Amino acid sequence: MNNTAVYPKTIEFKQLVQILRQTSYGCLLDSFIRVEIGQDSMMAAWDAFRDIAIYFHEEYEGERQMVSQFLMTLEDEVPFIDMGLNPWI
Repeated sequence: MNNTAVYPKTIEFKQLVQILRQTSYGCLLDSFIRVEIGQDSMMAAWDAFRDIAIYFHEEYEGERQMVSQFLMTLEDEVPFIDMGLNPWI
């Protein structure tokens, strides 16, 4: 995994999914999110996350930290914990 500074504005939705799916249970998280909120909503959530990150000039210490932060923003919409899933990768 990449451990250099990562900026969400440089990561497209397909790249986000690839990063998520590289983790041990990322495929399950990806599928669960798509079922709970739908792909269009997931894409919209990523766009919103990117817009906010751009506005606040946010950077993350690697791709996994960035994806974990994105998943935490979905916590109110997707009941990860209720399904026994840990959204922090």
